[in-house]
Amino acid sequence: MQNSSFNSLPQLPNNFPTTTATTPSLSLDTSRSASQGTTSSLGDPSFFIGSVLESISLQDKSFDSDLQCGCREDGANADSYCENCKEYLCQRCVSAHLRVTLTKDHTIVKVILPAFTVDKTAAVASESSITSYVQPIATPLAKRGSTLCSLHAAEMTLYCDTCDKACCGTCFVSQHTGHSGVYLREAVERTRSNTELLMQGAKGMVTTLKQTKFNVKKMIDKINDRGSSLMTEIQLRSHNFVASVQKMEKELIQQVKQIQQMKTQVLEEQIDFVDKTMLNIESMLTEVELMNASSGLQVFQAPNRIERTLNGVPSYTCFYPPHEDDAITFIPSQVNFSVDDGSFGKVCSSVCARQCRIVREGGCNDVGVCGTTVYFVIHARDHLGNKRSTNGDEFEVTVLVPDGTFFHCNVVSCHQSDDSLLLFNFKLLLDGKHIIRVLCRGVLVPDCPYAVNAKHGIEYRVRARSGAPRHVFGKEGSLAGELCRPWGICSDYQGHLIVADRSNNRIQVFNSDGTFLHAFGTHGSNAGQLNRPAGVAVNKNQEIIVADKDNHRIQIFAFDGKFIKMFGERGFKMGQFNYPWDLDVNSSGLIVVTDTRNHRIQLFTADGLYISKYGFEGHDAGVMWKHFDSPRGVAFMPNGRIVVTDFNNHRLVIIQPDMCTAQYLGCEGSKILQFLRPQGVAIDDHGNIVVADSRNHRIQVFSDLGELKAVFDRVITGDNHAQQMDRPSGVAVTPTGDIAVIDFGHHRVLVL
Repeated sequence: MQNSSFNSLPQLPNNFPTTTATTPSLSLDTSRSASQGTTSSLGDPSFFIGSVLESISLQDKSFDSDLQCGCREDGANADSYCENCKEYLCQRCVSAHLRVTLTKDHTIVKVILPAFTVDKTAAVASESSITSYVQPIATPLAKRGSTLCSLHAAEMTLYCDTCDKACCGTCFVSQHTGHSGVYLREAVERTRSNTELLMQGAKGMVTTLKQTKFNVKKMIDKINDRGSSLMTEIQLRSHNFVASVQKMEKELIQQVKQIQQMKTQVLEEQIDFVDKTMLNIESMLTEVELMNASSGLQVFQAPNRIERTLNGVPSYTCFYPPHEDDAITFIPSQVNFSVDDGSFGKVCSSVCARQCRIVREGGCNDVGVCGTTVYFVIHARDHLGNKRSTNGDEFEVTVLVPDGTFFHCNVVSCHQSDDSLLLFNFKLLLDGKHIIRVLCRGVLVPDCPYAVNAKHGIEYRVRARSGAPRHVFGKEGSLAGELCRPWGICSDYQGHLIVADRSNNRIQVFNSDGTFLHAFGTHGSNAGQLNRPAGVAVNKNQEIIVADKDNHRIQIFAFDGKFIKMFGERGFKMGQFNYPWDLDVNSSGLIVVTDTRNHRIQLFTADGLYISKYGFEGHDAGVMWKHFDSPRGVAFMPNGRIVVTDFNNHRLVIIQPDMCTAQYLGCEGSKILQFLRPQGVAIDDHGNIVVADSRNHRIQVFSDLGELKAVFDRVITGDNHAQQMDRPSGVAVTPTGDIAVIDFGHHRVLVL
């Protein structure tokens, strides 16, 4: 439907003069309209007829100058026309049209009459003359919200897309020839749609900007909160730092005071002893002067009195320089200071006699064998009990032998990686007690004087030839005193025999003659439970240490079987185990364990803290583990060495205290000093090595230099029948020098 603004103009009166006028044609760019998807109605011929009088014929007649309104009232000349009602209206009727709901939206145009009269006989005017006087016959009244053309007082109903401009029909024809255009309503709707889209984008941008503002404010709040938190953290850290420094300062000062007090106390005790000695000598001199001045026989007593007094004065006390020095130093940390590790520095002092200890290697008792060498280690400590490096110049060692003479021992460093350990040794020449006195700047070290009672050695060859065991006990079973595939055995200083009853998952304790005392342990993996225990050892506190083999751990029990502690778990890292088989403990409490399937031994403190290891873990060593393949038995030797049975290599490995170097002893075979699957190993008081040569079914005894002492290869039973041992495993040496053997295949214990 065509827009009402482009309907035909009202019929002119019959008396309107007529002439013929040619109206310029309106050219539309239809191709542009099609390409823009807009269908223009400007190409419709009715547009040209109704809007620009393209086909108007001016008739050659005259008419009255006034038009009559349809209301026919007097003086009601019509000056307007309603396009909807097709009637001429006066001003009164126009007002009525605009008031009534039914007609208020009608289109009303203004009628402008020409101010001239055309002669009826006038010739047909030329195109230019008509154009000069013909004006629009009617000008529409402005609709509500519409805009009139400033040139023609007509409503602007068209829009030129080319010029982006609204115009009336006359302007479009005269001024926009060849341009592309649309109806104003369509342009408005199109613009309104575009505007709505733009408004939606603008509204979205406003929403985005609001969110951006919110995020920025939130970030400001987070920055402020973070800053406040960091300031609080810095203040707290600073406070803790100052508190930690003050704490370390207090501790270091306390250590200095402790060292100062200990040194002063030793020196004051020396002064007191010197004063007492001086007083005793002065008193003796007074008495001797009186004796010497007398005329009687008392003069003969004077020399003895002087000698007796002077002999009672210990030379190491009176004739030494001060028993302490002034060596107190503070060593600042050489690395960046850290509160966490307390690396502010440390206080050091010289060796303190009362903090040092001496330990005999290779035995926990005070018994020795004549003709053998005994070894002692001095653990040097400072006044705070810390390890103190020293070359041994502060120490003096004297040994008083049973015949009353004495000699000095040299003190040397014995451990490459720990220069706080010092060694001295001497040979037991006579039967009887040898008294050892260790002094540090004239002050006796604790546990001194130390006595070693020397006895003649045991003749293993004689025992081996006889073949008669001293005791035999145990048989296969699970009752008290019975055994099932036992493996490890050890002896305490009282002679008790402690057996790892492996397949019964328990530990049994016997007297030295085989009398059953008690047992403990049940199968399981909880604390105190056992799973095929193998090795067993006892320390100087009579605590029983067990290699809980299939639980891959070490457990420590009181002598009565009460659980104390455990350490280790399955793995290949330091401190972990893969079937720990055997173990031993020395007089210092150190524990050595054969970590069999990790192909190594590991050394621990008495509390189970890892120290070092020897061997080759299978994960990192390639084929190197074959050089130390599945170690089984282990024992401490004198001088800090460790002997291990290299099970699959059929030999012994003697490891030096540095845990880096080793010597090999023996090879595969059945001859003397040859082995087949050696298992348990033990060291006697002479330093001799006792080995369970398992698959050769015998026990071999030889010195640490490889000198054969004896071979136990048969056992004489009660009916005087010679019987061979069946795969002996664990061995131990009792305080009396007897060899206790686990006869594995016969589920029994032999005491040889």
